[in-house]
Amino acid sequence: MSEVFGITVCSDFGKEMIQLDHVEVVAGKGIVEDRYFKKNNKTSNITLIEKENIDVFNKNSNPPISYEKFRRNIITQGVRLNSLLGKEIFVGQVKVKVHELCEPCLKLQKLLGKNNFVKEMVHKSGIRCEILSDGKITKGNKITY
Repeated sequence: MSEVFGITVCSDFGKEMIQLDHVEVVAGKGIVEDRYFKKNNKTSNITLIEKENIDVFNKNSNPPISYEKFRRNIITQGVRLNSLLGKEIFVGQVKVKVHELCEPCLKLQKLLGKNNFVKEMVHKSGIRCEILSDGKITKGNKITY
């Protein structure tokens, strides 16, 4: 079953991501109260990452890294996100368009103190999406495509 496992946002660049049970989203702008909430940010209104990819990384990481530290908005479970590139999907009742892979960066690698982060997470760090409809996303929502 494809679903929302977790939700995280950050109010400003460089601040810690916080976990939430639900968020409000606005088409073409993003997640209300997230750092990327603005107009003309189509390809990065919201980001998704697979719980399974985080779990594989953490299996070989000591200490493991908590889900929110991967700095993506929606942690999914039971869906292969890379296969959705170019498609429109639903996260709960919210329609989104998947634009591109969200690749890992050296800045995050340094922040996490994991020298192998970029190498291990390339093509596994999630996707960037455009929000096409207003609504609410809640933990446990189904992801359909």
